[in-house]
Amino acid sequence: MKAKTHADYFPPEKRRDIVTGPEHPPVWHVLLVPWNKMLATREYLKHRGIFAFFPSEEKTFHIQGKAIVREIPLVTGQVYAQFRQQANWDVMQARRLILGVYAINGRPVVIPPDSIRHLQGMTVAAERMRQARAEFLRINVGDSAKITQGPWTGHTIEVSGIRGGEAWFDNLCGGIKGSVKLDYLEKSATSSN
Repeated sequence: MKAKTHADYFPPEKRRDIVTGPEHPPVWHVLLVPWNKMLATREYLKHRGIFAFFPSEEKTFHIQGKAIVREIPLVTGQVYAQFRQQANWDVMQARRLILGVYAINGRPVVIPPDSIRHLQGMTVAAERMRQARAEFLRINVGDSAKITQGPWTGHTIEVSGIRGGEAWFDNLCGGIKGSVKLDYLEKSATSSN
């Protein structure tokens, strides 16, 4: 005899969905989620046709010589979702998608669209700042840069050329010429650019 499963006790037509009822004008809510499930919750909601986001920025980490880009939330534990039907908070909690919803006196708070636009702009502003910082830290010919890794760690060079991901120099310790990977350089504050 086959063992009964969850589906036998709760057939699909009897199970409650995360949203129910007729469509209504979109409303925004703040979903409280564990910090390590923000991405999974957002993707699940998007898969179900519910627009969800959290303000984030991309950061690059170097692990064992490989550059890994990760999305890092600017505000942890909160996913902003737009609902066009009545949300069933208890179903989302039972499915461990959320810990709760931002509420006052037990009533979920509807977030104004202007606030959402501001939060979405945080992501755009963070990306602009990241690009500006990357441009500022980009090493160019004529810049002074400090070597951060390898046998010449701590020495400052003046970059005379850049080719193939390496910076070339000819002034280390009184005339030593050579090259160093751009990843191993840090732009000096005294650089001309």
